[in-house]
Amino acid sequence: MFFFLLICVLFSGRLQLPTGFKVLGRLHPLVVHFPLVLSIMISLLFLIPKWRHSLLQEHNQESLYYLLGLNAFFGIISALFGIFLSREGGYDVQSLQWHKWTGIFLASFSYVFFLCHQQVLQVKPAFFVSVWLFPILAILVGHAGGNITHGSEYIFEPMEKVKQRGPVDFAKANVYEAAIQPIFDEKCLSCHSEQKTKGGLLLSTLSGFEKGGRHGVAFKLGDAENSLLWKYINLPDEDKKHMPPAGKPQLSDEDKKIIFQWLRSGIDPRIKWASLSDTLLLKKMVAQNSSNAAQKSYEFAAADPATVKKLNNFFRVIKATYEGSPALDVSFYGREKFNAGQIGDLKSISAQVVQMDLHNMPLKDEELKEVLAFPNLEILNLNYTNLTGASLVNLKGLKKLERLSLSGIKLAPHQLDSLGTLPALKEVYVWNTGLDSIQLAATLQRYPQIRWVRGFEAAKAETIPLNPPILSANRVIFNDSSVISAYHPVRGVVLKYSLDDKDPDSTSAPVKNGKLALNTSSSLKVTAYGQGWLASTPAKISVFRSVYRADSIRWKSPPSDPRYTVLGAGILIDTVKSDEMDFNNRKWIGSQKSLEFYIHFREPVDLSSVGFSMQVNTGPYLFPPESIRIEGGLQEKSLHLLSASNPEQPQKDKADYLFLTEKFPRQKVQYLKINIVPVGKLPHWHPGKGKPAWVFLDEILFN
Repeated sequence: MFFFLLICVLFSGRLQLPTGFKVLGRLHPLVVHFPLVLSIMISLLFLIPKWRHSLLQEHNQESLYYLLGLNAFFGIISALFGIFLSREGGYDVQSLQWHKWTGIFLASFSYVFFLCHQQVLQVKPAFFVSVWLFPILAILVGHAGGNITHGSEYIFEPMEKVKQRGPVDFAKANVYEAAIQPIFDEKCLSCHSEQKTKGGLLLSTLSGFEKGGRHGVAFKLGDAENSLLWKYINLPDEDKKHMPPAGKPQLSDEDKKIIFQWLRSGIDPRIKWASLSDTLLLKKMVAQNSSNAAQKSYEFAAADPATVKKLNNFFRVIKATYEGSPALDVSFYGREKFNAGQIGDLKSISAQVVQMDLHNMPLKDEELKEVLAFPNLEILNLNYTNLTGASLVNLKGLKKLERLSLSGIKLAPHQLDSLGTLPALKEVYVWNTGLDSIQLAATLQRYPQIRWVRGFEAAKAETIPLNPPILSANRVIFNDSSVISAYHPVRGVVLKYSLDDKDPDSTSAPVKNGKLALNTSSSLKVTAYGQGWLASTPAKISVFRSVYRADSIRWKSPPSDPRYTVLGAGILIDTVKSDEMDFNNRKWIGSQKSLEFYIHFREPVDLSSVGFSMQVNTGPYLFPPESIRIEGGLQEKSLHLLSASNPEQPQKDKADYLFLTEKFPRQKVQYLKINIVPVGKLPHWHPGKGKPAWVFLDEILFN
């Protein structure tokens, strides 16, 4: 095993790992603790005289042998797994090299000491140098690994947190430093810093953010919905691509609003923050968020931690408003499981609850009185509950309420009067409540001390678009039909669709009951429309019909790089479409040289077209093929030409899915021979002009 480690060290730059070895690599953070602990334990056993004397007794020699052997074994295993893990990339090179070579040295030293410990014990200087090397190397290896995982400032970060997160100097900062960098610093740098650059995306600097990562450019100014950043932070928490990942600090609603408004506005991140108008919505939102970020102090004592833990459950989450604060934030989840008694159960911590989120809960008018039991409540979210405006009179007892959200509740202007007398109230959100700008202006005149928010701003110019609908398909590749589900979280919106690759408008056909059945290959676009909102940008989903399924596929000329054929050619005919454009996810076949393969059907089929699902991403050299040639027939040794084409090439940067269909006269075939040739030289407009392009495909369809 030690010699296998040496081979892996010597050829680590050229290792091509099968899938199983990558899984072993991800066990490195677990296995690495064994040799570190054993090394320190061995050192202590030898350095403490009483223990050393006992260990060197003849009857303990066998135990010593197994202890040193176990340490050497885990040291070598840990070093091997670490080399496997390092091949995934995304780590700071300097930190990785330091951790790698100290780990290899510790593993090698442990192995040599295991083989020669009897001789070393006879030479006193060599003995003491050896036993001191164990803890020194273990500390160096552990420290270097910790720097990679947590960052170099991790140990002392709690002591330096205030210093590191000093206030932004808005007079000198640019837009990125003022609005976006503080969010990334707090929520994203554990995975996207110089020490650990997950997915190749660096978020500690603007230049790194602009460069993007392995999945492409992270943002598109002026196009929030189609920016990868916006898509990933809005995925469901349980989605593996959701960012930040589960278990990490999540973005607040305010963080998301700021990111969306910046992307939507298209403001250059490098211009000076001070040069922007104070009336600009983004500037107002950042100012509001900065003031909220101040850690407010409270006079009441903290609740009993055991009580808080007992009250926490899957449908009711209780947490401190910030670390060390006695104030609590309560959020309710699961509309079907909710009942007002869940609010009443919190009376033992009623003095500490300052924020409560009942968004989308089926709370009724008569149940709203339950919140009066929380005298220090400052923020209350009642959006899209089952309340009516008549129930607002029940809030008069909340003397410390500062912010109230009533979006999605039908309101009449006079019903807001009961809120005007609340002494601390500063903001009321009244989106989608049926109140128009004239009614709201009259309310503003009566209660100017309160900010009444109808949309992001009451002004008509600030009316915002709906988010795109959420689309899903029960089968992306089908042989009979596929059912598309369309959903929008805002109640009352109408979803309109088109199948002609044009954006739907208000005259397009509606999606009835949120379902749409398709029986042909289609690119479906769906737009959301709602009163008081601008129309959303279209959401798009593509589904593909493949009447026939091939029985087998084999290479004649395989891909040029084995990294992009780990799962074999069979993934091209398994009717499973890759759900992301990450060409490193093993679901894509890629090559810089000609691909040629044979396809066999169990019995002859009536075939008139072959479709190829590909991707184009000109940044990392992914282009459409230069040519596609298809031959077919009833016998493998007697094939004739069915189709030959030269796909159109992009004339500028592009990153998107690509579906190419090769059509030919309908005929019976049982065997196909397909040749796909990548572009030999990138075009003159490309930064890599003259270099060979890549071609990537994930599925072949037969109709």
